[in-house]
Amino acid sequence: MTATDAEKLEIVSGFIKDSPPGEINDVFNGRLILIQYSVHLYSLSFILDNVRSLVADDSLLQNTIESTFADHHAKQLVSVQVPSKDYEVILGEYGCIEPSKYVDPRSGQALIVDLVHQTVKSVEPYHSKCSAHLLDQRAALDVAVQEYTASFYPSSVCTVWATEDEALVIAIVANKYHPDSFWSGRWRSLWRLEPKSSMLTGSAKVQVHYYEDGKCSAQ
Repeated sequence: MTATDAEKLEIVSGFIKDSPPGEINDVFNGRLILIQYSVHLYSLSFILDNVRSLVADDSLLQNTIESTFADHHAKQLVSVQVPSKDYEVILGEYGCIEPSKYVDPRSGQALIVDLVHQTVKSVEPYHSKCSAHLLDQRAALDVAVQEYTASFYPSSVCTVWATEDEALVIAIVANKYHPDSFWSGRWRSLWRLEPKSSMLTGSAKVQVHYYEDGKCSAQ
């Protein structure tokens, strides 16, 4: 039986969301991959040059692709270069103002992001609803986290957000991409600090993908 358009989109979304570190565009646009995938009562097994070929209808794909990329970026703490700045900002859920719009808390700007190409299309003014005191705490913590990551996480990106429920959220991501050696890896961690109680909670995750003599993913 042939999969329906909805089922194809579900498969495509699953592959994009589960893309290995740094390989989302390869999965979406350009690498031969063997697919063995089950959805509902259907089992698919074939070679696909990219997941776009599965749907074979970019207009249909466009309806769901941005939200799929947004979910992937939030989960994997993907970052983008901030225009006219020497740093990147993480596209985390705590920084999402609305679809495709994210706050850069360091500069106080809103970034309009091309989620597929991971670039900033334009910049807008942004006014935070958080208290001035919390924003001062955020700025101080941001400086401390930058110093920490510079010492212990080479090639890393960090972002600190202030939330409307009076908390501070720290995101740290460090990537290693070595396509010539057939591997990639990512460290990511997310921490929530409650300034009033000094309570800190969080988690750290490591993901590695090796694909020279086969395909092996660990996390």
